[in-house]
Amino acid sequence: MLKLEDLGEIPFLERLTSWIKTRNPKVKIGIGDDALVLADGTVVTSDAYSEDIHFSQRYFNAEEIGYKAAGATLSDIAAMGAEPICLLVNLFAPRQLEVEFVQRIYTGIQELTDPLNVEIAGGDTVADKKLVLSCTALGYAKKPLLRSTAAPGEALYISGFPGLSEVGQVVLGIRRKMEGFDEAKARHMRPEPRIALGLELQGKASSCIDISDGLSTDAMEIAKASKVKLVIEHGLLPRHPEILAYAERFSYNWDTLVLNGGEDFELLFTSSRQLPHEMAGLPIHRIGRIEKGKGAYLEIEGKLKPLLSRGYDHFNA
Repeated sequence: MLKLEDLGEIPFLERLTSWIKTRNPKVKIGIGDDALVLADGTVVTSDAYSEDIHFSQRYFNAEEIGYKAAGATLSDIAAMGAEPICLLVNLFAPRQLEVEFVQRIYTGIQELTDPLNVEIAGGDTVADKKLVLSCTALGYAKKPLLRSTAAPGEALYISGFPGLSEVGQVVLGIRRKMEGFDEAKARHMRPEPRIALGLELQGKASSCIDISDGLSTDAMEIAKASKVKLVIEHGLLPRHPEILAYAERFSYNWDTLVLNGGEDFELLFTSSRQLPHEMAGLPIHRIGRIEKGKGAYLEIEGKLKPLLSRGYDHFNA
C-alpha cells in the first residue's frame, strides 16, 4: 500500500489535481500556484503552521508564532503581485493553553498585519493536542503573477538572501545559545512578506513564486509550470555574510544552504527586462536564465547538471 512518505509532497499534489473533478468557471486559477485566483481578480491562499514543525516554543515566543504564521501566509499573496486585504485565522490549541498566551499570538499577527492594512476578519477555534495556526489570506490583483508564464530569453531573479532562514533555524534549534547570526534568526522567526516588491513587479516580472520550500524546489516548480528550461548560474548565487560565516564555522557547503534552505519567503521571478539591484528596498540578484526546453539545471563553470529538488518535503522530512 502506497504511503504519503513513499510518494512525497510534490507528487502528492500532482495526484490531488487529478482527483479533483468539479470545475467552476468563476475559479480562474486553481490548484498549482501560490494562490487561487477568482475571475474577478480575488486572490486566496491558505497555509498551516504546526508546533515542532514550523516553530518551537523552546525559542519562539507567542508574538513570534503569530508573526511568522501571518508573514508566511501573506508571502503567497506577495508572490501573486496582489494587494492583501484580510486574514482568517483558525486556531488549533490544547485546552490547557493560557488565554494570555493566545492573546499574545494575535498581538504578533497584528504587528505584521496592521501596517499592511490587513484585517483579521474571522476564523475558527478547535481543541487539539498541539498548537497549530491555519491561516487563509485574501487579496486582489487585476493581473496576478503566476508560476506558469516564464518564457525563453528571460532572466531569473531572486530577492534577498536564500538560505538565511535555514541558518537561523539551526542556530536557534541546535545551538540556540550561540551569539551572533542576528539577521538569520530574525528571518526565521519574523519573516517579512515581500508585498511591496510583489506590487512593484507588476508589469515588470513575467512569472513569480515565493521561496518557502527551498530555491531548488521552487525553481523546479517554475520550470515545470512554464514548460521551460531554467538555469541557475552558480557564480551568481547571493552569499550573505552570515551564511558564509556559518558554513566556514561548521564546515558546511554555503551553496547547499542557499539552494536547499527553506522558509526564506523571498520572491523568485523572471523578467525580460534588466532590473535594478534594488527594488522596494530589497537587494535583487540575477541568478540565471530561462531557455527553450524543459527541466531545471545548475550551471557550474559552464557545465550544466540537473538541479536536484532538495528543499523541504513535509512527507519526507
